[in-house]
Amino acid sequence: MEHETEIKYEEEFISNSRGMKLLASRWLPQNESPKALVFMCHGYSLECSITMNSTATRLAKAGYAVYGVDYEGHGKSEGLQGESMGGAVAILLHWKKPDYWDGAILAAPMCKIGDDMSPNAVMVSILTGLSKVAPKWKLVPTEDLIEIGFKVPEVREQIRANPYCYKGKPRLKTAHELLRISTEIQQRLHEVCQSFNIVFNAKNPLKNIVFNAKNPLKLITLNEFDAKVKTLL
Repeated sequence: MEHETEIKYEEEFISNSRGMKLLASRWLPQNESPKALVFMCHGYSLECSITMNSTATRLAKAGYAVYGVDYEGHGKSEGLQGESMGGAVAILLHWKKPDYWDGAILAAPMCKIGDDMSPNAVMVSILTGLSKVAPKWKLVPTEDLIEIGFKVPEVREQIRANPYCYKGKPRLKTAHELLRISTEIQQRLHEVCQSFNIVFNAKNPLKNIVFNAKNPLKLITLNEFDAKVKTLL
């Protein structure tokens, strides 16, 4: 029988450059040096300590040291919800320190708002103005993100029961930032110089994206894993 590495879970609060307290979680293999370091970037309205626990635990048992931080306004961290999510965060980190990371795996990354979902120029102008006046208003219409983002019923119920996951409509400022960041990423994809594995469902709006990076991006389509695509990684 193959030996399974014992792991330990730890968490602490750290302060960012604005003095906000952010929850930092880590899953570490015990009594052995890790094979590599893995930093997990959670998605919009989610967090690391509960939502990402199963994936992080599997990676740690495989010998990797796994780290995650709840963004401002998410999970147990302080602050308002603002910028873009998981896959987009990974790309932003790559641009900030291109040589720091060896690679990245992006699961259904928010690199662009789908053409059928993107608001027209007039609506963008209105959204921008309103977000400055009433950034916390929850006026943005949206589908049930848990229902469309997680196909396994047990996972949906786990997230709905998680008190640290936001389940309301996006606030105006949040919606504005999501649109702003995804637009910037789409326009700057040619600046990517790192290898990325892109994991997505065939029905995901990712099909609208045109990748033009210095290093080819490896696309992995998980059609056969339709029922579990958001929980594989």
